[in-house]
Amino acid sequence: MRHRPATTVTAMRAPLVLGIFDLCIEYMVSHMSRSFDVDAYTRCLEVVHRLLCYQKTHLVRLNYEWANLWSALSALFKFVIQKTTLSTPTTCLIREALASTRQDKKAGVIGLCMFELRRLGHIGDIALVGTNGTKFPGIRKHLKENISDVYNGLDVSVTTFPNDDVQRDVEAYKRALDGLRPGDVTTIFTPDPTHFEIAKYAIERGVHVLVTKPAVMTLEHHHQLVALARKHNVLVMVEFHKRWDPIYVDARNRARALGDFSYFNSFMSQPKYQLETFKAWAGKTSDISYYLNSHHIDMHAWMVEGRAVPTRVVASAATGVAESHPYNCPQASTRLSQPLRRSTTGEATVADFDKTLPTLASTVATTAVLQAGRLSLDHACPVDIAHDQDTNTFSLALATNEEE
Repeated sequence: MRHRPATTVTAMRAPLVLGIFDLCIEYMVSHMSRSFDVDAYTRCLEVVHRLLCYQKTHLVRLNYEWANLWSALSALFKFVIQKTTLSTPTTCLIREALASTRQDKKAGVIGLCMFELRRLGHIGDIALVGTNGTKFPGIRKHLKENISDVYNGLDVSVTTFPNDDVQRDVEAYKRALDGLRPGDVTTIFTPDPTHFEIAKYAIERGVHVLVTKPAVMTLEHHHQLVALARKHNVLVMVEFHKRWDPIYVDARNRARALGDFSYFNSFMSQPKYQLETFKAWAGKTSDISYYLNSHHIDMHAWMVEGRAVPTRVVASAATGVAESHPYNCPQASTRLSQPLRRSTTGEATVADFDKTLPTLASTVATTAVLQAGRLSLDHACPVDIAHDQDTNTFSLALATNEEE
């Protein structure tokens, strides 16, 4: 028999769901200082769970994002079961419980890829480097619960820098890189302004590099790294993962088959929770015009690769809060292992991959446009871009009013 929901249920809207969710929180708040009925609270959560399942099945719109709301419910449920005694004010507790569930990635991206590559035998030992060693016990717990326990005991063991008792060490990466051998590889997923120094330190030690976008923030730094990579014969690849997104690849292939390029328009918004994730540096030493805009600037440069180079940039900006989640593809991490083996064994040179991968040498135009855009915003004028085809280097110049 086909189930047909009752009219009173199908007419449900977000306020009913959110109202019951709020009642759950109020129930917990009112019983913080006394022994309360866990079974009653569990039943209340079960009701919310059923309503949320209905919402997901029938696409009833909620003000809360499904993943965040369900994660928050799970966190509250665990709290109730454990009956943890907390001295934190309840309002702060609830806010932190909700905020803590809004992680950038639920299980991981780069680390998860590295563990899988190790399982497949493509890489060996894995080290994890940060600036605050006191976070590593929690990270290991996260890796075990969200990766190892979920993916059939996948090995998530890592060597960490700095030690667990070190609260702050911004040069821990140097000790980690000093322990590597030429031909090893490092991935750099750090705030934008730190990419250059870390990549430079790795390249000078003969270590291959996968650096997240944007590679660097200035053309000067980009040109320096290209020269260093050639000098030390290492492969440096920029993690423009949109190049492996099937939708983007299809768009690029279709665009190149249509004829001369005339117009490109794109849109990408920033998830609201990233304002919290990147708050230590985003909007201060870098901003969305670099770490998010670089995706589509690179896509445009990739579409016209070998056919055109940028000549002028005029930028404008506005502020706002994004709501949607990006669609990310971690394949860039896995696509690096085979080229590394081929370059290490001498089957191919580092320069051979400039035509097939987003290496430093093949992404200079992207950095040129990104820096030109930033200069255009800062000086409120166009920025001209000159390209030296023989050396594949770019230079920028502010356009004068007379030229306009």
